[in-house]
Amino acid sequence: MTRALSILRGRFGRVALLDMDTSLVEHAHPHCHLIFKASGPDQNFVVEEQTVPLRSDMLVAVNSWSVQSTAANDAP
Repeated sequence: MTRALSILRGRFGRVALLDMDTSLVEHAHPHCHLIFKASGPDQNFVVEEQTVPLRSDMLVAVNSWSVQSTAANDAP
């Protein structure tokens, strides 16, 4: 289950700290966003049909309306 641990809204937009332990289905947002890994195992995201790793030394940048999900096999 994915649950929000904290959400902060301001003039800059929104920051959400999520505890994600399930896969995300394909979806898109009307805004661009950055995905950082705070803890836990590395995993792969799929953005516009391209697999990109999410590790502690990387982030995933997603453009507005880009289709994204987590990879079926979360191990990089």
